[in-house]
Amino acid sequence: MIRFIQLLILNYSLLIINCFPQQLGWENIPIGTTTHLNSIHFIDPFELYVCGNALFHISSSDSGTTWQVNTFPTPVPLNDIFVIDENTIVTVGNSGSILRTIDGGLNWSIVSSGVTDDLLSVSFVDSFGICG
Repeated sequence: MIRFIQLLILNYSLLIINCFPQQLGWENIPIGTTTHLNSIHFIDPFELYVCGNALFHISSSDSGTTWQVNTFPTPVPLNDIFVIDENTIVTVGNSGSILRTIDGGLNWSIVSSGVTDDLLSVSFVDSFGICG
């Protein structure tokens, strides 16, 4: 069985860089933004979400040869993102903001957190989540 390993680096210089074992060297994935990036979460090796001052869905349908980038504007900067499954994704941000999708990112809704402090992290186990 061949193990697929992908390394992805998210840094503050606004670049996403990946390296596949079958490639020689690193590849820069341009996502067309100058915004600050904070967090990344994979759905699978060729589909991921990245958040910061905007929300990005990045995917490849050809094993990483080319990448498609979709950008979703956000009301506040986002600090962390968690992919529960291919349809359910939750992200948290400044001023107590929580955004959630249950349709794979087509539509996002605001979820009340009941706080106004910045939320820096989110995680789930089964259907139970925690953020703070």
